[in-house]
Amino acid sequence: MRILLIIAVIIIPDGCVTYRNIYPTEFRKGILRVDFCDLPQHVGELVYIECTYSGVEEYWSIWGRKKCRPQLKTELEFLELSNDVTKQCADKFQQVHSNYFDLYLTLKLIGRFYNTESGVGHLGSNNSKFTVEEVVEIDVMAKTKSI
Repeated sequence: MRILLIIAVIIIPDGCVTYRNIYPTEFRKGILRVDFCDLPQHVGELVYIECTYSGVEEYWSIWGRKKCRPQLKTELEFLELSNDVTKQCADKFQQVHSNYFDLYLTLKLIGRFYNTESGVGHLGSNNSKFTVEEVVEIDVMAKTKSI
């Protein structure tokens, strides 16, 4: 009986797994977890998203894990964050900006999405922006090489 109980405890997943596959749902009280491609339906709302950040030279954007139709080219905008978060972010962004052929960022963010009529970013190349209010997670990732 003890062995069966121990195995049952090991197999039960933690509570975080349940919200990873369901959209939309609350990430935290009052904060919806939204698929990146659904951001235009949540303009100005406080939401949680998972995205990637990549680019070349002056042209940088955040992207969803799948292609959006119509295409969302979204500028990443940071307002006021704590000094610790700003330093952590700055170091990782610098690493990716210096090695953009080989690296990109995965981001888990809380913030607000806005459409822009005039475009934002270098030469107005992005058609929307995401204003970050909280960085939940930021990771540097290596791009896979295809032959």
